[in-house]
Amino acid sequence: MSEIKTLKVAVRDAFSAMESASAALDAVDGDAPDTNVEELEAAFVAAERSHEVAVEKLERAEKLVSARGALPVEPAADTSEVVEERGVKVGKQELVYRADFGSPSFFHDVYDATKGDSRAGERLAAHHKQVSEERASTGINSTDTSGGEFVPPIWLLNEFVRVARAGRPTANAVNRRPLPPGTDSINLPKITSGTAVAAQQDLGTITPTDPVTSSVSIPVITQAGNQDLSRQAFERSAAAGAGLEQILGEDLLAEYAKQVDVQVLSGSGSSGQAQGIVNVSSPNTVAYTTSSPVVAGSATAADNLYSKIANAIQLVHANRFLPPSAIIMHPRRFAWITAAADTTGRPLVSPLATAVNPAGILGDVASENIVGQIQGVPVIVDANIPTNTGAGTNQDTIIVTRLEDQYLFESAPVVRVFEQALTSTAAIRLQIFGYLAFTAARYAKSTSLITGTGLVTPSF
Repeated sequence: MSEIKTLKVAVRDAFSAMESASAALDAVDGDAPDTNVEELEAAFVAAERSHEVAVEKLERAEKLVSARGALPVEPAADTSEVVEERGVKVGKQELVYRADFGSPSFFHDVYDATKGDSRAGERLAAHHKQVSEERASTGINSTDTSGGEFVPPIWLLNEFVRVARAGRPTANAVNRRPLPPGTDSINLPKITSGTAVAAQQDLGTITPTDPVTSSVSIPVITQAGNQDLSRQAFERSAAAGAGLEQILGEDLLAEYAKQVDVQVLSGSGSSGQAQGIVNVSSPNTVAYTTSSPVVAGSATAADNLYSKIANAIQLVHANRFLPPSAIIMHPRRFAWITAAADTTGRPLVSPLATAVNPAGILGDVASENIVGQIQGVPVIVDANIPTNTGAGTNQDTIIVTRLEDQYLFESAPVVRVFEQALTSTAAIRLQIFGYLAFTAARYAKSTSLITGTGLVTPSF
């Protein structure tokens, strides 16, 4: 996180330099020589560009940290704590709902508020203010839903990835944006074929070529889940300090997060699902068909996965004219790659960039998120990649893609507590739902999919 702090300081310093340059311009006398004004204008433009570059570096670094799942959990801070951010001192209030023992139960307060409990309502209102400020800082909001005070507490959103479920590394790494309110689809204009320029002879006719336009339509889908529990469990577990409804609520949130990632990766595009990356129409495709798969080093080129990844990368270069930013694969595939060795027993993937002829660089030892590099491209492992594809239903897929081209629009998940629907059994229902829209179709050729019999269940 020291890198993030350094980049924040750089942004602040660049902004100060831009303000100073602007002030110098404002102070110029109208009779000042033109050269002086031009120099000041050039200084301001240079300072403005430096600020833009600093902001871009900070945003990229924060996105990489988020993709690694390394963003710190917000601590329970004393109300007297003061933090300084870009020269502005801000008081930091203690979170209403926390993970520590003795904190009020969010789900109990949602339930009690419907019964007219004013103190529960006050805590929910204070929580709503806190979570709204958090949403504003991360670009996610819940403006398209009603009952905003029922948005899950910040600590739950930070903690739920710790349960024993796959997280959402790919969904966290793509281009994330808030979901616009009040719509069931998002349409992006698209130019499918552009204008033309050609050599012209003297006095020759210039023939215009009109562009052809279309649009990409992204449906907004709903994800939802219920969990029922007896009133006895709801009331007695809280009284005993166990908080069963909190545990179940966290599990609902964990499953919700996982299913967002599933939609981004492999949603079918039908039956109420988004169209995931592996199902986008007309991506680049690389067939890895072999019964003797190896990472690298085989005399038979078709057996080498390394060459297939190189082909997938160059297809993005050749068709998108911009580089891919991630290679996404299942943890089992990356483990197979890291297990490979050369003829002398040296691993082909090493934690040291100075290793002899490395096929990849091992970074973090993690079950998901960024774990290293292959051919200079970051590798994200994601356990939500299907492993049951192909004729033998035992193949996985390797995705080489430009994450900046994949758009995910999200609302915040909403949690509600009901009892009316289950009065006959005196049970309580916890419910979670939210809306999202995803597309990888803006530039289908920014994605290469490696598939085939070379990607069956690996042997170690």
